[in-house]
Amino acid sequence: MYEFFCEKIIPGCTHTERGEKKEEVRESALKHLAEHHSHGETREDWGAEVINDAMIYLPR
Repeated sequence: MYEFFCEKIIPGCTHTERGEKKEEVRESALKHLAEHHSHGETREDWGAEVINDAMIYLPR
């Protein structure tokens, strides 16, 4: 299971995304960032490394 914690990118935001596939969680995270925190940035501006830094893997 993967989890994305928006607070690691946007202090104070308590939004999280969870899913079994890393790409699925990454896409949901990008959608959240675009809808709630975008100030003209594109999806590419957030960068995969930024998203990956805010994501963890939880072994079952």
